Amino acid sequence: MKQINLIAIFLVLIFLLCLPSTYQLHIGESYRSTVSEHTFRVDSIYSATKPDFSLEITGVYCERNLFLDKYPVVRTFNKQSGFFSVPLTDSINCQTDVLLKIKGKIINVPQKYPMIKKVSYHKHLSVTSFKMISDLYSIKNTINQEYRKIRDNLQKKITPKGSKLQLTNAPEWIIWYNETEQKFIFAFHQYDLMYAADIEFLVDAETERITDVFAHEWFKGE
Repeated sequence: MKQINLIAIFLVLIFLLCLPSTYQLHIGESYRSTVSEHTFRVDSIYSATKPDFSLEITGVYCERNLFLDKYPVVRTFNKQSGFFSVPLTDSINCQTDVLLKIKGKIINVPQKYPMIKKVSYHKHLSVTSFKMISDLYSIKNTINQEYRKIRDNLQKKITPKGSKLQLTNAPEWIIWYNETEQKFIFAFHQYDLMYAADIEFLVDAETERITDVFAHEWFKGE
């Protein structure tokens, strides 16, 4: 009898594990606006730091959408300060869109503007060591499949009257990592002359399952 019960429990567990992942859909909402008043920012994580200050962060390495068109970034997030793109001084020997634990020192990097004869300084992280935790390719594939599955439904639900903005079928995701909650935030922003839209997928880093989807479109004006 005990064996039968154990087999039954085992079969139920297998059934539950095989069920498609369920998530909460937030229509007309943006994850960013629900957790922080801050917009996407660059290098503000260094506002209280000085050159040669040692720093260790965990985030998503990216060589696309470069800071100042030439510096790779590590993207991280916390509820107190919002979204951060931490610029590095140089590329590292690592593929893009991977989760890293990275150590380095803060240095000031000059940015020259010859036309206006001005030099600005930005704080970057000069990497001393890094460790790859995981790549995100399987998660990204899951996100893309689910997005394509629900894109038409999202389009119907979020499109304001008068909008001609069509959600792309192949978004270029910007990925952030929330170390406190161990969640990835896959986001993309799309716009035309009059309207803009944000689509955001939240993914549990441990189970790799989608937990929430946020979809919001609004009139932004010309």
